[in-house]
Amino acid sequence: MKKLYFIIIAILLVSCSNNESNEIADEGTSLKNYKLLYQGDQGFIHYFNDSQAIESVRTGPGFNDFVFYNFEYQNNLMSKFEYLNGLGDILQSYNFNYDSNGKLTSLVYKKDSFEYTRNFTYSNNSISSIIPDENSNDTYKITFLLNEKGLVKELTKINLNNNEIEALVKFTYDNNDNCTFIFANIDYGFGAVEKNINLQYSDKNNPLKNHYATSYIPYFAVYGDFKFLQEDIISLIVNFGNNTVIKSPELNFEYIYNSNGYPISGEAFDTSTGNKSHSLEYSY
Repeated sequence: MKKLYFIIIAILLVSCSNNESNEIADEGTSLKNYKLLYQGDQGFIHYFNDSQAIESVRTGPGFNDFVFYNFEYQNNLMSKFEYLNGLGDILQSYNFNYDSNGKLTSLVYKKDSFEYTRNFTYSNNSISSIIPDENSNDTYKITFLLNEKGLVKELTKINLNNNEIEALVKFTYDNNDNCTFIFANIDYGFGAVEKNINLQYSDKNNPLKNHYATSYIPYFAVYGDFKFLQEDIISLIVNFGNNTVIKSPELNFEYIYNSNGYPISGEAFDTSTGNKSHSLEYSY
């Protein structure tokens, strides 16, 4: 899941051939695609249809623009999420099921010969599910606690074999639904590691919110069966708020915005060295 970090925090591609189309793209608010590029022009292009993601393409020398992630929808709800290799083989897949009110009820996970169905139980402000570990006989209970706006304020991962909490993550939000602080206590297999993560935001618009907000619980469910790496947590949570992230523990972001307050390009810099990490481009 660490690979998701490369496609989730990004900005968007603008490439037009005349002044009229430049003006339309520059002043847009509905995201068509975004591009994230590292050194050597290697990176990702993520395509959208309004609020729905279509696919993510691995691009750059040596990658031949192959589809890296693929998304499918039914009734405007994410029904399938696939991770592929350069040959088009499906390495991992998630199939999502919903009730008549659009509430996520279960997902089916497949990876090679390993497969399980994960059912979701709702009680007041909590959502719980049980999953097996594909590399051991351990079984885990994952619980999301929601705040009054329906945002996840606490996430726990309990090993049911020994009843030990292997992950506890708490989220603090501002009035614009931006996550400004994360407390994480996570056992990576060699002892618990505690982290306090601060995030800062601009007052400009986050163009990715529409997509991630409509698939909020499915995305948390996908992340919930992996080890909670710091970059995974950050790359997920910053996409749900109203504003663009400008500072994380590892990166500082600088953007150029259009007159509607949406980013059209940006750059990310390493907080410790000041070196450029990657560039970002948006297309509307």
